[in-house]
Amino acid sequence: ESHGTGTQAGDPMEAGAIHRVFTANCERRSPLYVGSVKMNIGHLEGASGLAGMIKAILCLEKGQIAPNLYFEKPNERLDLEKWNLKIPTELTPWPAELPRRASVNSFGYGGTNAHVILDGYESTRPELANAGYAGQEYSRVFVFSASHESSATLTTKRMASYLRQVPSSAHAHILQDLAHTLSQRRSQLSYRLALSAGSVEELINALENDSNRFCKSLQTTTRLGLVFTGQGAQ
Repeated sequence: ESHGTGTQAGDPMEAGAIHRVFTANCERRSPLYVGSVKMNIGHLEGASGLAGMIKAILCLEKGQIAPNLYFEKPNERLDLEKWNLKIPTELTPWPAELPRRASVNSFGYGGTNAHVILDGYESTRPELANAGYAGQEYSRVFVFSASHESSATLTTKRMASYLRQVPSSAHAHILQDLAHTLSQRRSQLSYRLALSAGSVEELINALENDSNRFCKSLQTTTRLGLVFTGQGAQ
């Protein structure tokens, strides 16, 4: 995953460096695939390196090399065939004989450069990937919040009442969906309570526990400052 901003000077220098490091002094049966997420989503400036890393992680996870959109012809100074480099223009399966490994370049305007090497990972317990839907129970965290202490207590009672009406056939799905919704799709208000449960019955018991106490957040209003670099991009 290259920095690849599409500049006349930068791309040949980066591609040449990739060649000297990875392909110049080794025998490769297949070319080294080189791409840049900027061709797909544009330049995210300060977040561009992170975007490239996310793309590389997804390629490793899915075993597919993402295409570079709108690529037609390379810079004349790029001798891709001689350097044994290839820019994929369509979704390409990861070569089965090669390890899933990716390098990510990110070059800052001020000279701060970063390089990350990522290795693919295959879980030794693939059953955990879909444990929530396979009927296996493991604990999740459920976050409840409310604006006032009185409404907080009412929130837990209503949730317990709702869960009692959920049919047992839906128990495997409801916990994963509920944990996600409460933590990611609900506003985090002043009074908060976090409960851990691995089954619907366990969550109901936790919700009806008289010792539950909502804690008031000590969060203060954040002051926001905007800093512009003066480069003109803004």
